[in-house]
Amino acid sequence: MNHQIWKRNNIACMLLMAFCLGSATTNSYAKEMRSCEFEETVDLKNALRFPNGSYLYNNELLVTPNQVEIYDYEEVFDGKRIPREPHPRACLCNTYDPIRKKIYCIKFCCEQPVREYIANFSLGCEELNTDLPYTPQHDIVYGPVYNILKSDVTTDLLRTSGIPCTNGYILDRRGDDNETWKLYANGTLSVFNGELHLSRRDYCMVFAPKENGKEKILSPMLCPVLVVNEEVTLDAVTSIAGIITAVFIVITLLAYVLLPNLQNFQGKLLVCFLLSLTVGSIMLCIIALPNVVFPHFICGCLGFMGYYFLVVSYCWLNAMSYNMFKQLHKSNADQP
Repeated sequence: MNHQIWKRNNIACMLLMAFCLGSATTNSYAKEMRSCEFEETVDLKNALRFPNGSYLYNNELLVTPNQVEIYDYEEVFDGKRIPREPHPRACLCNTYDPIRKKIYCIKFCCEQPVREYIANFSLGCEELNTDLPYTPQHDIVYGPVYNILKSDVTTDLLRTSGIPCTNGYILDRRGDDNETWKLYANGTLSVFNGELHLSRRDYCMVFAPKENGKEKILSPMLCPVLVVNEEVTLDAVTSIAGIITAVFIVITLLAYVLLPNLQNFQGKLLVCFLLSLTVGSIMLCIIALPNVVFPHFICGCLGFMGYYFLVVSYCWLNAMSYNMFKQLHKSNADQP
């Protein structure tokens, strides 16, 4: 009973503090809200609303009416805006409360990160059937000097929620000491050992069941990034060039087969060389076809055949060189 009275008095004090904010604070909040990025705002739809237009967010932070704006969209991965019913939001992350305390936010995928999990990203958050142990303390990088402090991510940071995409994946479920990601207090997520930095808009955090199934660990959920593969164009050019080469080799081969004056021993060696080179080149062209995936057995056979016929073509080339050497030597011997 005393606890409830204390809580009511605490809320009343916060309301009184909100009413006492002067015009300077009002102008500061209005200016701050206009320059605020969407990822720095929090959804007040489920927050406790007071008759004067103030909100109590997450049962810990009082939001004055001057900090509230109505949004009819939600900004998700890669800046895509999804239409939503008009709802109130407030710019709180990376701002200061009335006593000039910096507010740091952490974005979870679910509103109740400890009890909920995304088993299927297209269906949203679901409550876990099993109560697995977890460790809320995690290293967070603070400030411009990059101080690393161990913080309770469920209490020390202001929680926001949102799923950036429907085809995401959990980055780390092993919980190794060599983590591939690092979380900054300003909302930036460094992944793949610093190779990529994501803003709070493009990811969310989740307590994911570990691979051993015995506990939950804090892990980021990322969205697939479309990468333009320049090697596909290069493979296509290589395949086309190989096919053109094979066509001209075949034309040369037909000339040596059909013309009687070319059907000497050296011509027959050249036919064997061109035939082997043609088959090997065709195998390489087939293997280099872009966006074509062969079964493991067929791919192995194509590679072996291409390697075999190319090696055989060089053997025939050696035979041709030896035959030419014999003919030149014989011609020099016949001369007086």
